[in-house]
Amino acid sequence: MNLYQSFVNQRLRTLTPNEIVELARNNGISINQNEAVLISQKLQSSHVNVFNDTERFALLKEVAQITSPHIANEVEKLFQYFVSK
Repeated sequence: MNLYQSFVNQRLRTLTPNEIVELARNNGISINQNEAVLISQKLQSSHVNVFNDTERFALLKEVAQITSPHIANEVEKLFQYFVSK
């Protein structure tokens, strides 16, 4: 894992619900405050490398279970914003 990947993974683990909502809004993604709280809690409790497809998809599966498959797809769009840079 390079420096950029380490930085992105650390930053994702420290996102607040408000930051998730704002980031989603800025990228045309629909995530409400309640969903952002659940996503933030899941990100903080996991040490997933979002650049690793297997780890990222496992996390998205967990997000789908605590929110919905639609929201997991929206979160994947946010992850792709970082991964594709």
